[in-house]
Amino acid sequence: MVKNKVEVLSLTRRLVRYRSYTPGAAESTMDFVNGWFEARGLETIRYKGAGPNGELSSLVARAGSGGPRILLHAHADVVPGNEDQFEPYEEGEELYGRGVYDMKGLWRR
Repeated sequence: MVKNKVEVLSLTRRLVRYRSYTPGAAESTMDFVNGWFEARGLETIRYKGAGPNGELSSLVARAGSGGPRILLHAHADVVPGNEDQFEPYEEGEELYGRGVYDMKGLWRR
C-alpha cells in the first residue's frame, strides 16, 4: 500500500505542475497521462476533435478484458491561477496545488 501511495502522490505532483489552462498545455497533460498508462501496459486510444473548437482530445485506457467495466470521465484542464499554485506542497496529511481537489487528484482518492 505504501508503494502505491508514493507512486500516486508522485503522479499527482507531476500533474499539478502542468499549467493546463490553454489547449496546448491540456494536450501536453493528456500526452503525459497517455504515456503513464502505456508504461504500465494499458491499451490506450486517443480521440481527436474534443473541446469547443476541436483542439482537444479524449483518452480511453483499458485494463484487462471482460466485465465488469468501469468508466471514469475526467478532464485535465484547469482555470488560470497564480504561478505558486502549480507547485504542489504537502501540509500534514494533505497535498495542495492547482487541480488536486479536482481531476488532477482523482487517482489520489
